[in-house]
Amino acid sequence: MRVLYASAPMVALPAAGGGLQMLDFSIHTNPIQLRSPNAAYQLMTGLPYIQAILNGPDSHTFDNKLRRLIEQHYGQRAFDYPLQTKLYILQRST
Repeated sequence: MRVLYASAPMVALPAAGGGLQMLDFSIHTNPIQLRSPNAAYQLMTGLPYIQAILNGPDSHTFDNKLRRLIEQHYGQRAFDYPLQTKLYILQRST
């Protein structure tokens, strides 16, 4: 796992009942090895916000576009799917 670290400036962010200050921020890359376009499709369609689209009126069109997009970019080969976790350290402003 590769860690990209960036020291963050003290920024005020709006929040209910007061603001928040960002004390620190880091990005952690966690690529997932996918063996085929179908594995990528299954990963993406397992996400709740994608499932909501697939259950809607445009599900067939979206499904076809997603499959075509994955295959256009990756073909039939294995590939790393580039996921990132972003970590924010916040503190309530006084």
